[in-house]
Amino acid sequence: MTTPSMAKEIFMYDFIYWFSFKFFEWRKGFKSSSLFSAMGRLSIASHFLFIHSIVRYFTGWNLGTFSNNYTINKLILLPLAFCFFFIIDKFFYSARKEKILKKYADKEPFLVSSILLYILTIFLPILLGAIFTNMAVARFK
Repeated sequence: MTTPSMAKEIFMYDFIYWFSFKFFEWRKGFKSSSLFSAMGRLSIASHFLFIHSIVRYFTGWNLGTFSNNYTINKLILLPLAFCFFFIIDKFFYSARKEKILKKYADKEPFLVSSILLYILTIFLPILLGAIFTNMAVARFK
């Protein structure tokens, strides 16, 4: 059973999947679901990284740091990122893609409000995360 807040979150990522589907279908004629689920994964990852940057700014704690060596951290976190992407693609979008497309079938994708919501949902957390990360690095040198 989903709570109302979970339903809103799922709605947001459903919207991103649907809008990406409509955009790439219109632009290039793509029908493969991997590209659209990649946009959903990008937004989920950007939201996690935004939360990480806020935590890092206020506490100085850098999540996911196992060593002072960048290469070691990258080698440890890379398989975790692949598992995350696989789980999101396989268990969220693969099982729900037809349901998502039916849910938005009667909606017009290229309205100004839809485009702004899409941009704000994906790119605003990336921008704010970069700003907070830069401030955290300067703050905790």
